[in-house]
Amino acid sequence: MVSGLAARGVDGLCLVGGNGTMALLDAVARRAAERGVALRTVGVPKTIDNDLDGVDHAPGFPSAARFVSTAVQDIARDHRAMVSIEPVRIVETMGRATGWLALAATLPVPGDHEHVVHRVHLPELGFDVREFLADVAGLVERRGRALVVVSEGVAADLTALPIHATNHTTLLVGGVARRLAELVTGELGLPARGEVLGVAQRCSSHLVSAADAREATEVGRLAATTLLDRAAPGDVMVGVGRLPGAGYRPHHPLVPLAEVASRVRTVPERWRHRDPAALGDFHSWLAPLVTTPTAACTAATALEAS
Repeated sequence: MVSGLAARGVDGLCLVGGNGTMALLDAVARRAAERGVALRTVGVPKTIDNDLDGVDHAPGFPSAARFVSTAVQDIARDHRAMVSIEPVRIVETMGRATGWLALAATLPVPGDHEHVVHRVHLPELGFDVREFLADVAGLVERRGRALVVVSEGVAADLTALPIHATNHTTLLVGGVARRLAELVTGELGLPARGEVLGVAQRCSSHLVSAADAREATEVGRLAATTLLDRAAPGDVMVGVGRLPGAGYRPHHPLVPLAEVASRVRTVPERWRHRDPAALGDFHSWLAPLVTTPTAACTAATALEAS
């Protein structure tokens, strides 16, 4: 690759993607240095999984999080209406090794305590089928229904999908939510639905986050500026951080590629909870990145009250 770039007179390379992409770019930069080829490299972070080091959050994630939270808020309303025939509903989000999007699905509508996620299961917490079934039974007994969100990689042994393959060349079509729904019905005798949100999580342009669009544009601009500025550091990725203090204020430091290549950023310990009621700090972190459709939900609440 380095030889091909040099032969074509290419002296700058910018790649857009997640930790695998940054690992490739880092490897190219190292090989170029070994061969004495003058090649500037700059990475642009982008992954809905939010599992990239060197960022507070990755461009792409806020829009996916907005879609997931919006969809699940509406699914919660539908579930409440259908509880007599479907007391258990299990919603599956993307996320092979990390639970960022599953957590995003728990973002509540302010003031609405009726339409909430009851449990969320992350790959970081491990999974026990018997504990899961007992918990679902308890939720139905206490609340009359159970709305559960699971990340696609939460229980890989229950499906034949290569969730933890070392690359993404194998198509994943979801399945753990449906398998868990089958177990709930078979083991507990409770009607259950497994709902897979699917690829809409990463391509719903009608729910792009405004903050995400602004930051993605700025990150791309800074990457181009850095690539063209011979005095600027090379072999870096444009980061995304937030400045301390009141309000949400992003900034974009340059992060060495070697510090992010192939590293997986998992959900921090403080946010590893199955009960969404314990996730207030996470919700506060997420809120500035997404636009919660409060107007639509307020209208729906008013209709229910009339």
